[in-house]
Amino acid sequence: MEKGQLVLCDTNIIIEFYKENPEILSSLKTIGQSNISLNIITAGELLFGALNKKELTQFLKDIDHLQVKHITTAS
Repeated sequence: MEKGQLVLCDTNIIIEFYKENPEILSSLKTIGQSNISLNIITAGELLFGALNKKELTQFLKDIDHLQVKHITTAS
């Protein structure tokens, strides 16, 4: 993967990451953490869906290491 090329992951991909789905883990490893991004809605869905404080804390920690893209209007 080219440096600087971002892959936008949706909620279902991130959930499968936490379920340790081997196919998803392999794909995300190939992409590389620095190339993985989430949109702000996906980040919100993860935080809202946290089952407990421990999970919420883990999501916040992990999201902090990814690029979170905000939604803007087209110019």
